[in-house]
Amino acid sequence: MEKNVFEFDLVIEEIKRIRKRIPGIGSGKLYELIKPFFFSHQLKIGRDKLHQLMKKEGLLVKRKHYKAVTTQSDHSYKKYPNRIKDFIPTGSEQLWVSDMTYIQVGKGFVYLSLIMDAFSRKIVGWSLQPTLEAKGPVGALKMALQTRKKKTELIHHRNDDPV
Repeated sequence: MEKNVFEFDLVIEEIKRIRKRIPGIGSGKLYELIKPFFFSHQLKIGRDKLHQLMKKEGLLVKRKHYKAVTTQSDHSYKKYPNRIKDFIPTGSEQLWVSDMTYIQVGKGFVYLSLIMDAFSRKIVGWSLQPTLEAKGPVGALKMALQTRKKKTELIHHRNDDPV
């Protein structure tokens, strides 16, 4: 057991030495870099054992969590009243509601704009874009307008009167 403790202390010191040069290196790449050290010191430690040792010693690199920037409600622009507060649709194409959400892809995000008919709950328009620019919601609205069957009055949650 004494030999293992000594070996592990030796490995931990080598990990710390490498981390001084390359602070964010993860256990997979670190293992590839440390293999010659293992060979020269006649140590037989596999990738998984190295990972376990690093975890036990608190030497694993913490993963970065990415969060998309979404709604910013605290702004000085016009804010519109809720025109549908007491409105209950009795059929399709009376009220459309829209929303945006983000979907993580790799280390980035794409933004999905949706327009839904409030009565049927059917998605009538959508657009997937790499940014939060207006072309996403505008594209979804154009799609929704092209699929429209009725030419009756329709509310799409917009009003020119500021709150």
